[in-house]
Amino acid sequence: MKNNVIIKYFGGIESDNKKSPNFVSLTGSSTLVDINGFLGLIDYGMFQGGKNDEKYNQEPFELAEKLDFVVLTHAHLDHCGRLPFLVKSGFSGPIYTTRLTGLQTKEMLFDYVRIMKAEIDKSKNLNKKVSKKFKQCEFLVRAYESLNSNKLSREDREKIEKKLYRKFPEIDSNELNLAYLEAKDYLSKNKESDYLRKVDDLLFDESDVERTFSLFKFVDNGEEITVKENISFFTSEVSIEKLFSLGVDKNEEKVYLSVEIFNKIVEEIGQRIENTKKALKENLEISKRNDKIKSEYLSNENIDLEDSLEDYYEIPYSIEQLKNLKNNLSPKVDFKDELDSPLIKAIKLRFFSAGHIEGSSQVLLQIVTETAKRVLGVLNKEIPGFKRKTEKTTNLLFSGDLGRISDPNLPGIPAKIPFKLDYAQVESTYAGRNHEKREEMEKVFFEELENANGKVLIPAFSIQRTQEVLLMILNEMKKRISDLKEYKERKKELKKLKETLLETVIDSKKAINISKAIEILQKEILGLKKSVIFQNIIVDSPLSKVITNIYRNDKNINEKYKLLDPAEQIRVFGRQVIHFLEGKKDQEKIYIENKKNSKEIIVSAAGMCEGGSILFHLQNILEDKDAKIVFVGYCPESTNGGKIKARKEIFIEGKKFQVLCELADLKGFSAHIDGNELLEYLGNLDFAFGAKLALNHGGEARKDFAEQILTLDKIHSKVNILVPDLFDEVSINIKK
Repeated sequence: MKNNVIIKYFGGIESDNKKSPNFVSLTGSSTLVDINGFLGLIDYGMFQGGKNDEKYNQEPFELAEKLDFVVLTHAHLDHCGRLPFLVKSGFSGPIYTTRLTGLQTKEMLFDYVRIMKAEIDKSKNLNKKVSKKFKQCEFLVRAYESLNSNKLSREDREKIEKKLYRKFPEIDSNELNLAYLEAKDYLSKNKESDYLRKVDDLLFDESDVERTFSLFKFVDNGEEITVKENISFFTSEVSIEKLFSLGVDKNEEKVYLSVEIFNKIVEEIGQRIENTKKALKENLEISKRNDKIKSEYLSNENIDLEDSLEDYYEIPYSIEQLKNLKNNLSPKVDFKDELDSPLIKAIKLRFFSAGHIEGSSQVLLQIVTETAKRVLGVLNKEIPGFKRKTEKTTNLLFSGDLGRISDPNLPGIPAKIPFKLDYAQVESTYAGRNHEKREEMEKVFFEELENANGKVLIPAFSIQRTQEVLLMILNEMKKRISDLKEYKERKKELKKLKETLLETVIDSKKAINISKAIEILQKEILGLKKSVIFQNIIVDSPLSKVITNIYRNDKNINEKYKLLDPAEQIRVFGRQVIHFLEGKKDQEKIYIENKKNSKEIIVSAAGMCEGGSILFHLQNILEDKDAKIVFVGYCPESTNGGKIKARKEIFIEGKKFQVLCELADLKGFSAHIDGNELLEYLGNLDFAFGAKLALNHGGEARKDFAEQILTLDKIHSKVNILVPDLFDEVSINIKK
């Protein structure tokens, strides 16, 4: 048994060349942990924002059936998005995560299925319209040219004309020539394939999400759980299947087993070889009988071929594989009396808050080993029959996505890890970059709202970002309540002055003074109006509503989200400020003629503008010069959001839209730890001598950031810093 852990990176690492056709974004987080054949996966997220996302997302995980457990760090799609596909591919073990992450993930995945089904339907309908137009043009051209060929009989001519005018009732005989020229010109300049939208396959459905949720095992932040106990080759757990899963049949060196286990396995291999020979022989006979049935089927179609054919015996391992396995095993006499006899006593998981979103976790994987050693006497002689046991722990940390430290979001700052680490895998999304001060960005945010001439659309992730934005607005409204009261009083005062002016003699001294007072009051009211947030806040995202309710109903965090309760809004502001839309009719009401230009704040998902409810609003807002889009989150360049930020045209449901509205791209609202904060976080970790630190969830900036990390006193001399690429492996020695 090899005494190490193999870690392999299957996602969460960005390609260096963004212009490459094979570019992969820093999404699709997934890390395989192999502890002597006991396999675990940390996250299994969706690839987003890259050029080959569909290809990577649809590749089944080859080891799905062999995985023993999965850990989920948080509920964002780039960390949880492919879990149902993993289950669909054969995984059936436990998925360890916090309760809040589990509840959010379930809703996130259901929402993803809903959106994908809607997008697939839209693509199919669009393709039908495209195909119909090309077919109509082709028919019109063929019909017109046939009618003008002088080769038709009168009867055929009448048939074509009848069919032509039935298909195109809006065209009369005088317009037919023009319609023909337009159709021919359209066909010469356009190809149907250029307009057809690719119809994606549904990666998984609701039943896969339900099955995934049934595998969740909840562990609260701060808690510990034992995943496995007593892993060793020298126990009754050794089996032929286990040895094959570890690749022992392909080993270049012998694997030693105790005599008892060796004899047991060799006997089983011998039986397997004999049974395999029998199965292969019987499969040949079955093949002959099936060939006979097939030949009979050709002359008698009444035979149900599928029911008549015999099934073959499955051959899990070839005779050659079984012989190789046997040759790579060797017995060792008195194995248990060796000076060092390591046993993995337990594999444990400890969860710590990551501060990224509610329920997010850093996960510490602990491998507890127990080694029996003989006790040596004063004269360095062995004392027969006496042993002592030593217990050591190998600590592997997987940070997941980490939240802010200097400007923390509502989930709080990442928890400190009170263990000495042998390996740490830490996110580096903003390696070498620092965020704008949150206070300054909030100030700019409200200036953008105050200066808006029309509707304001805020694209926001449904999980955490939407709730943070809503509370930021509501809390600012609370601060400005005194301004609101003063505004109302001044409005009343203005009304009285205007009434008094009507009763006063025109051009009299009193009238002039009242007019001046009205002018001053109107300026004050205008200033107060800018200060007060009057707009209704509309939230259009079914998932945002569900997540908001999860936060409001969780006894551990609901106090932070109290203002999102309509009853609390009425108590504080005298009205319900936030309104969640319920469907298409509610959406359309926002843009009816008498409300088209009214000032409203619309918070909608998805944050990258790739799908969901926001596509409806973009169609109404992108080309409206009075409207404004305020971005408060990251959007890769290849996404709709990235293109809008660059004022590039985008296509929605086959229609092209220019970006004519106002734009604001605010950078300080990230839920990710920044460069300086990450250095602070790493400085607080306690590393064992020779430990390894892997920077993932990042791109090429990781290399320069690795140099910065080496300036930290606690890391400089004792930690090996790794900047892995996709599919790289790293080995960590298990302490013994």
